[in-house]
Amino acid sequence: MNLALTHREYARVREFLLMLTKRRGQLKKPITDMVQWAQGKVESMPSREERIAMLECLNQASDGKMFLEREYAQIVKAQAIMLEEDGKPEEATKHVQEIQIETYGSLTTAEKVDFILYQMKLVLARRDFVRC
Repeated sequence: MNLALTHREYARVREFLLMLTKRRGQLKKPITDMVQWAQGKVESMPSREERIAMLECLNQASDGKMFLEREYAQIVKAQAIMLEEDGKPEEATKHVQEIQIETYGSLTTAEKVDFILYQMKLVLARRDFVRC
């Protein structure tokens, strides 16, 4: 994957990442390492579209895996921030509201509080006082 990244073949990196994380019988440690590696490379992507595509790929790769709770929460928050910057606060709020962060055991209390405060900020921006 690193070779494909150096040749700027981002579609191939995403393809390999999804293929390897969805493989049956794959150990948890390699999947965690791949997702964390790819998360570290998101900021170095040359364009905003590539960053969005990589975050979506990481979202698909980590969705439903309990051992990737922390990474999944970080990915969803990064996607919501990008949606908010694009002027789509409604979509960002819906994206963030899907997560029940209180049930995530691998996050620290500070990380949970930070995520909940971000959820509240988005909900208040929508003037949805019932959810807050």
